[in-house]
Amino acid sequence: HRDLPMLLELSMTFDRDFDLALSLAHEIIRNDQHSKKRLILERTLSHLRLVAKTIVENAKNDDNFQPPDLRTLRQIMNLMHAMGSSQSVIARNSIDVSDEQMKLLEICKAENLATDGSTLAQSTFITGKERSLISLLADTISPHNVLRTLDKWNKFTPNKLTLSLLTALRTALTKGASEGLQNEISGTLLRLKHARNVGKQLSQETEQKMSGNFGSHNFQVDEISGSNSWDSLPGLASGMIWKKLAKGAADIEK
Repeated sequence: HRDLPMLLELSMTFDRDFDLALSLAHEIIRNDQHSKKRLILERTLSHLRLVAKTIVENAKNDDNFQPPDLRTLRQIMNLMHAMGSSQSVIARNSIDVSDEQMKLLEICKAENLATDGSTLAQSTFITGKERSLISLLADTISPHNVLRTLDKWNKFTPNKLTLSLLTALRTALTKGASEGLQNEISGTLLRLKHARNVGKQLSQETEQKMSGNFGSHNFQVDEISGSNSWDSLPGLASGMIWKKLAKGAADIEK
């Protein structure tokens, strides 16, 4: 049995091995026991924040993130989403995914503000890292959290409807519509499957009843008299019907 929290602390303290740290964080979040321990979750989340902050700060202000950085940031976003959508109530209450994404956007903007001397509320300039990060989170996190993040982010860029914002909104709405359609189709298929099974069961029961009724009136020998069920038909047991047929005097109902 491995001590996952301790291994995570060691990977971040000595080696600064981000790939190993994210792998361990994934195991912790998915672990039934660890996902119910608030302190472990808080430490795990703090390490995720540190890795993301380090990547954002090390990237150039006027450039998009490099592919390796994008891959790591995507992993972090997925882990945060996993924590926020966990079956554990404690895990879900330990994180606000949109707040975590907003913190990264604030870091992107704060670095730019440090160079021009303006305040966070005054600036409407959007950095290359912000655009890249907005595009990444729109493709990665849930549509609900995308919209919440964009709503918070747009407050720092008032009256500035940018192409990045429109593109992110379009991506989020498209994903949301697609997921909703998939859920609706899945629900409809389940209902159809259930109706088919019910219909099949009713059909089988009906066939069994018909078979039983048919069998009970066909050539069943009476246990007491030894006669069969045809004997109960008038004229048949006595042989009168055959005599009438031979004379052409039998009445047949049509």
